[in-house]
Amino acid sequence: MSTKYFKGQLIKHPNRPEWGIGVVIKDSDENILNVSFEIVGTKVLSLEYTEPEIVGSTPISEVEFKRRVEKHRIYVDEPFIDIYHDLKSKYPSHVVIIEKGMWYRMLEKDALFFQKEFKYQIVEHAIDVIGAGFPSWFLESLTKKLRKLEIPYLIVSQLPNPNNAKWQRKVSEIFPSKQ
Repeated sequence: MSTKYFKGQLIKHPNRPEWGIGVVIKDSDENILNVSFEIVGTKVLSLEYTEPEIVGSTPISEVEFKRRVEKHRIYVDEPFIDIYHDLKSKYPSHVVIIEKGMWYRMLEKDALFFQKEFKYQIVEHAIDVIGAGFPSWFLESLTKKLRKLEIPYLIVSQLPNPNNAKWQRKVSEIFPSKQ
């Protein structure tokens, strides 16, 4: 390996253009590079077998780094409450909206917020977990309303599951985009 990679650098995998642009998660060591790609999430690359192409000359800002890494994270078959708590720890002021099939769900404090502000009905989502929800066709209308009211939110979208494999979800939208 002749190239050194640094946290925040944008790269492309030379043999996997379909993975999109990746951001280096931490400085490379001798043989390993941790990258968060926009399409496939986090990958560990062996620098013995590939030499990623650096995109741009300088690393991205810390704010942009956090936004990209969070948006590229893929949740695999994780309970909604775990996804909710993970995102709330990073975006405490944002409403977390999670896709489940033809519905979107909000949990805990976010569900209570929707009950108070928009008269949504509270239901038991799981044992000791309350939730509220709406059908997928209403997402665009709701996000317009949240934007107009300047309420920060993020959407966790369900990824296609053609082989009935484990459910995968990832953050698809963060409003406002800068935290």
